[in-house]
Amino acid sequence: MTIENTELFYEQPTGRFTPIIIVHTFEKESANLWEELKALECQNFILAAVSVENWESDLSPWKAKKVFKGGSDFGSGADKQIAVLTDTILPQIRQQTGSSEGSCYLAGYSFAGLFALYSLYRTTVFSGSASVSGSLWFPGFIDFSMKHEFPRKPDALYFSLGDKESSTRNEIMKTVGENTEQLFSHYNKLNINCTYETNPGNHFQEPEKRLAKGIAWLLKEARIN
Repeated sequence: MTIENTELFYEQPTGRFTPIIIVHTFEKESANLWEELKALECQNFILAAVSVENWESDLSPWKAKKVFKGGSDFGSGADKQIAVLTDTILPQIRQQTGSSEGSCYLAGYSFAGLFALYSLYRTTVFSGSASVSGSLWFPGFIDFSMKHEFPRKPDALYFSLGDKESSTRNEIMKTVGENTEQLFSHYNKLNINCTYETNPGNHFQEPEKRLAKGIAWLLKEARIN
């Protein structure tokens, strides 16, 4: 089922407390992600796979210069996309599925993982996030996260990286491991329920499987929150 550039995956019946997971994915990835999640035998939930035209613009917290050859400069569309999710997409999901009171979490891979975490600083709508191989090298994000507080304490935060992701010649992107560990430590000190795990391989290895692991952890935490 599709609404507002969003493909929905769920199994009936859904109830008013069925948790909702919103992810930003490329179109071909969503069906693979759903299959990975079914294989993990997660509790009943709703997966909403949202597509955007330009990740570097639509999911970027603020403008920044490109960090790799052949890439594009980053825009500042994240706040607008957050408003689309909270004001339009999520209400339609709730109406269509009947999950009027289910917790809603954001999850994402790579740049969508950065967006998932950033969004928690900008709205109280979401209960937590999974930043999977998240682009936490993004210029200025560490400073931003250390200087700002969540308007609502997240119920759960999940982080993961491939064990070879920091092995790059790019001086900005190679900070991803250090930055992720710093953020994980920071949130731990704030007594936020969070976890951090490493996966074998580089940034491009088994993205749907890694993302499914993060979502499964969120759903496990949603069961007790």
